[in-house]
Amino acid sequence: MKAEAELLTDWQAFGAKLNADSLNSVNARYSEAGFLYAEKQARLEPHWTTIADNWDRTMSAGDDLRRLFSWQSPDGSRWAYLDLWRATDRSWWVQHLVANGGGAGSLATMLAATARSFADPWLVGCEAWFRPANPFADRLLGGGADALGRDGGRSTQSYLRVPPFDDGREPGRRVQEVQHASADLLRLAAEDRHPTYPTIAALLDDPQLDAVNSRYQAVGLRRYRRIFTATDRAGRLRGAALAYRAPLGLNYSFLENRCDVLLNDEEPGEASGTARALVAAAADTHRDFAPGFIPVTLTSDTPTAPSVRAALDGELLQTYAQAVWLRAGLPRLAQYFHRAGQRTRRPDP
Repeated sequence: MKAEAELLTDWQAFGAKLNADSLNSVNARYSEAGFLYAEKQARLEPHWTTIADNWDRTMSAGDDLRRLFSWQSPDGSRWAYLDLWRATDRSWWVQHLVANGGGAGSLATMLAATARSFADPWLVGCEAWFRPANPFADRLLGGGADALGRDGGRSTQSYLRVPPFDDGREPGRRVQEVQHASADLLRLAAEDRHPTYPTIAALLDDPQLDAVNSRYQAVGLRRYRRIFTATDRAGRLRGAALAYRAPLGLNYSFLENRCDVLLNDEEPGEASGTARALVAAAADTHRDFAPGFIPVTLTSDTPTAPSVRAALDGELLQTYAQAVWLRAGLPRLAQYFHRAGQRTRRPDP
C-alpha cells in the first residue's frame, strides 16, 4: 500500500491533467456518460451562453478559481473528469465526478485533486455534493468523508425548487439580516449539517465571503453570501438562511446559488413558519437569478422536513449528500480513495 506521503507528494504522478479541456469537449463527454441527461439539459439550455462565459472567465484565472482534473486511458477509450471551484477563500467545492466505466480514471482524478489541494498550506478543507443513490460516488466520496471521524462527514439534503414569494411573516418570529455569525448560529450550522461545516463555509472568518468575492471580481464575476436569522420573542435563535450567489452554472444543478435553510425548531408547525419567514426574507437575494426560482437546500432526515417542504411549496429536484472534510483529514482521505479505487480498477487497455 502506498504511504500517505507518496499519495500527496505530486498530483501530476497520477496521470491526470489540469484545466486542459474545453467546455464543449467536457459537455460532450458528460452527455456520453449520461450525466447531462434530458431533464438536466433542458434546465441548462436557456443559460448556455452565460455558463460558457463564466467558464471562460474562471478558466482565465489559471487554477485560482477552477480546477478541472481530467484523465484518459492510453488508447483513449476510457476517461474521467473531476471539477472543483473555489467556494470560499480557503476551501474548494468538489463536484461532477464523471467517468465512462472502471475505477482507474476516477481514482486518478480524485487522488490528483487531493494532492493538489493538500499542496496549498492555506487550505481549510473541501465540500462535495453528490447523489447518494449513485453507489460509486456514495462509496468513494461519502465513504471517504465517513472515514475521517472528526475531520469530516456528511449530511443528507433535499434540494428544492421554491417559487419566489415575499410575504412570509410569522407571528412570534423576528427575521433580520446579520453581518456576523454569532456563537448560536455557528452551533446551529454544526448541528444542522456537520460539526466541520461552519469551518468549511467560513461562517466565522468571512461571513459575507468578501475575500473570495475579490478573487471572482478580478475576472468580472461575483461570489457572495447573505445571512438571515429568525429569533423568537425571547431572542432565541430558531433558524437561519444562508443565501449564496455565484456565477451561474459553476454547478450544473445551480447549487452554487443555493439558499441553505438551517432550523432549530422541533415542532413541524413552528419549523415550517420559521422556514417560510427566512426564505421570504432571503428572496431578494435571488431576484435576478435567471432560472426564476429559489434553490433551497434543507436537511432531509428530520421529523420536520416534510412539513417544511410543503410550507415552502417546494418541488424536490434531487436528494444530495453534502460531504465535508478538513485539510487534516486529507492524508486519510487519499488512503481511502487509493484502497477503494484499487478494488474497482480495471487494467488499462
